[in-house]
Amino acid sequence: MIASIARRVLACVVLAACLVALPACAAPAASEDAARLADPPEAPSNVREDRVETEEEDAAVPAMTLTIEGRAFALALEDNEAARAFAALMPLELDMRDVNGNEKFAELNAPLPADERAPGRVEAGDVMLYGDDGVVVFYESFDTPYSYTRLGRVDDPAAVEALSGSPSVRVAFGA
Repeated sequence: MIASIARRVLACVVLAACLVALPACAAPAASEDAARLADPPEAPSNVREDRVETEEEDAAVPAMTLTIEGRAFALALEDNEAARAFAALMPLELDMRDVNGNEKFAELNAPLPADERAPGRVEAGDVMLYGDDGVVVFYESFDTPYSYTRLGRVDDPAAVEALSGSPSVRVAFGA
């Protein structure tokens, strides 16, 4: 029993010594951090000061165009993994076939990262991924129970009316 009490007392003494020493160990590091913040080192001449902004711009999805029958329209891509992977395929031309009288559809040669969600409603001008390899450009608005991954949207949805009326059309996507 005395040995058990002695071990507990020893553990308490060691713990107390550690607690007393801890602030002393942390103090120099804190003062070093304060000194670095107060007087930051000069950047080497070969390092660009706008590096952070450049990395953020690189992560952004680029501006795109969608061309139908020789007419180019602005395509605003979503900020998601699928849209970035789609943009990496540019330039891309697809023979798109009519489906359901409201959309043009084409399969890609390779799958894209999908994050499907049921939008409830699709609007004319929406460009979506069906499954992981089906590109869909909608030229009519309608309610839908289907799930898609958003790739982007044509800035002028009335422009996609050129997709209606023919069984298939060649659509070019580019930067």
